[in-house]
Amino acid sequence: MTASAAIASPADAPLLAVTELSIAFPSPLGPRRVVDRLSYAIGKGRTLGVVGESGCGKTVAALALLRLVPPPGRVVQGSVRLGGTDLATLTPGQLQAHRGQRVAMVFQDPSAALNPVQTIGQQIAEVFLLHRAMTAAEARDAAVEMLQQVGMPDPKRRADAYPHQLSGGMRQRAMIAMALACRPDLLIADEPTTALDATVQAQILDLMQELQDRFGAAIQFISHNLGVVASIAEDVMVMYAGRAVERAPADALFRDPLHPYTRALLATLPRLGSRRDVLPSIQGSVPPAGFALQGCRFAPRCPLADQDCRAAEPELTPRSGGRAAACFKA
Repeated sequence: MTASAAIASPADAPLLAVTELSIAFPSPLGPRRVVDRLSYAIGKGRTLGVVGESGCGKTVAALALLRLVPPPGRVVQGSVRLGGTDLATLTPGQLQAHRGQRVAMVFQDPSAALNPVQTIGQQIAEVFLLHRAMTAAEARDAAVEMLQQVGMPDPKRRADAYPHQLSGGMRQRAMIAMALACRPDLLIADEPTTALDATVQAQILDLMQELQDRFGAAIQFISHNLGVVASIAEDVMVMYAGRAVERAPADALFRDPLHPYTRALLATLPRLGSRRDVLPSIQGSVPPAGFALQGCRFAPRCPLADQDCRAAEPELTPRSGGRAAACFKA
């Protein structure tokens, strides 16, 4: 392929392009990389599911898209481009406009993310006041309209409620309303259904897909629940110990996973019609965040690992069908 052929036209360019992103936190032994050379892209209107065990770097990588990596952590390498704009070049004023208008985030725990001393309506109206030329009355009306669009029962009354007066599902709907208020190009959903029961979880997933169809936003959906990801994502990226170990269209990944870690994750899922007293588990544990390992990071837990796997770290290598895997045995 020629160099010119490898460059996508602006119409074909992804909405989000993350390239070689590395995030490090200081330690007594030197900087520890909790995200290491992570690269991925999301097309306009598509949903990327990001899966992996707790501590693999999913959330920290997402916070980098908002330039909200918690100190003393910092981005030490790589670039994040949204709609062609390099986020590292934004001024404080441009960054403020970027958050909410271009990219927004729905957090795992709305109780911690919402302000307990402001009503739901005030918090959503604040988004409109910040990013739109609206009066306070117009912002209030727009907040009620957003609550109605996300299916909040009796939105006018709920707009005057405080977070503690709402159920978990209602608080999550309020968070989604706030995130989508300015029609962002990219919505980051960080474990948005984890604390909800199965019925409310299904309602929130249906809501996100309905709003995506209506507003056209791309979604980066972070979860450790492969079943949830299978129901909402078109593409999937599997992370382990700070790195992407597999990327693929969702149907291909769930039908025929290439990486041993992905196969092990899928094996732990319960299946209808299969009776087992004990579900399979992945032996061993994830290495501490940023802990330097020789060779493949999954090798200590992998039944296929050999001397080559322990000697060198495999790179995420493109495969057929738009897939990629970081494994010598894939």
